[in-house]
Amino acid sequence: KFICDRGSSHIQHQANLIQEEFKKWKLDFDEIDQKKIDTKIIRTEIDEYESSDLIFVPSSFSQQSFVDCGIPRTKTRLIPYGVDTKLFFPVESPKEDALDILFVGAMSLRKGIPYLVQAFKSIGHRQKKLRIIGRPSKIVIDRLRSSGIWDDRIEVLGHKPASELRMWMSKSHVMVLPSIEDGFGLVIAEALACGCPVIATEHSGGPDVITNGQNGFIVPSGDYLAIKHRIESIADSIDLQKQLRSSALKSVQKMGGWDQYIDAVQSSYKWLLN
Repeated sequence: KFICDRGSSHIQHQANLIQEEFKKWKLDFDEIDQKKIDTKIIRTEIDEYESSDLIFVPSSFSQQSFVDCGIPRTKTRLIPYGVDTKLFFPVESPKEDALDILFVGAMSLRKGIPYLVQAFKSIGHRQKKLRIIGRPSKIVIDRLRSSGIWDDRIEVLGHKPASELRMWMSKSHVMVLPSIEDGFGLVIAEALACGCPVIATEHSGGPDVITNGQNGFIVPSGDYLAIKHRIESIADSIDLQKQLRSSALKSVQKMGGWDQYIDAVQSSYKWLLN
């Protein structure tokens, strides 16, 4: 028996989305140190899908991409990732007189970073701040700066350990994951566990864990105005901020931790062997 565990969307679906994005921003894969998804890699992975008995996927978005590419839904098994609540929990609270926005992930086109930067630049809040934690990219920054999109109030902090990451998540008013393609987005659950509401695109695991207006918001992929409007709605209402933070913590309790993920995996193993 063979199980394929795919952490992203179907590789052809993923390649199509990413290649369209690179063409839009006139960048090349190799320029920003990303593994190029060529036809040989795509064919090899598709062969793995075809020879597998089950395909594990972490989100409804990922599962639907397989169905859209011709894989029977019955061959896929949706098993969302967990979150370690011993590592991620509230340690601070956001400042009432500020607007602190957080992004966690690689500074890449796949993660949709240009749309968050565009949204941030167009927000009129005087005390706004966007912090980017994760692998930085000078090429992406230079391209956004030359396009007039970059804002010097953006802080690029690089990689941070979990102890520091939970501090930034706890003190931020919102975390945004503007992904063009993201199999799940572990940082979504981690931020919610810190009481930080999340704005995520429909091309991620966001729709599986976020309920619009309760613990965050889901926006269309590639729509910076939708991100802007959701951030502004949070900035304009302290009551909404408090409600979102409270619901964020409650939603993580319903999700369960990694034990729940392991139970689902083991259950799938037993089902396949019987």
